Amino acid sequence: MWRLQPIEFMAREGPRHDDLPNTGKYRDGFGNRIDVRAVANPPARRNAKTRLELGRQKSSGFGVVRVDKAKGTFTLEAWPVDVEPASDGAAPYAGWPVTVSQADCAGASNPTLPPVVLEGWPDEVFPVVQVRDASGEVVSTVRMKGPRLAPRVYDPQGEYTVRLLLPEADGPEGRVLKTFEKVSPGSGGALVWRS
Repeated sequence: MWRLQPIEFMAREGPRHDDLPNTGKYRDGFGNRIDVRAVANPPARRNAKTRLELGRQKSSGFGVVRVDKAKGTFTLEAWPVDVEPASDGAAPYAGWPVTVSQADCAGASNPTLPPVVLEGWPDEVFPVVQVRDASGEVVSTVRMKGPRLAPRVYDPQGEYTVRLLLPEADGPEGRVLKTFEKVSPGSGGALVWRS
């Protein structure tokens, strides 16, 4: 039977984030890499007299995720149970908020496909790049922020289908701009769309 392994007994691989306790890079009980950016740790001893005090001392609270589509970032917040985030002087738990980019989520060490390159793109709204694996499952769907994007994948030996989409276009024919099939990491060249 698998037992929960307390984080203080896990070997940290590198420094803590902002010198906060229990943060940093670890491997969980299954050997998966995890990066703990922030935590809301309860105190070792509690002396609460009310439920609200007990909730705060147990690090009870709620989370808020703010998405910035233009920057491609997610800001994660952890708030104490008795705090109204919009009020003056409101503060989340120590170490929060944490901002993560879409690129962080793709795995910096994962292989990339040849870049999708737009030549003569006529609009300020860029298309979406969707990658599907050989079984047709969606691997990623990312809005381009400029005329070039090299999508990350998980299997360096896999073959993928890359579709260039414009969701804002009228009708299904206008939405799929181009499809590139049998694309694999390390294959040369670029996946080019020309106006």
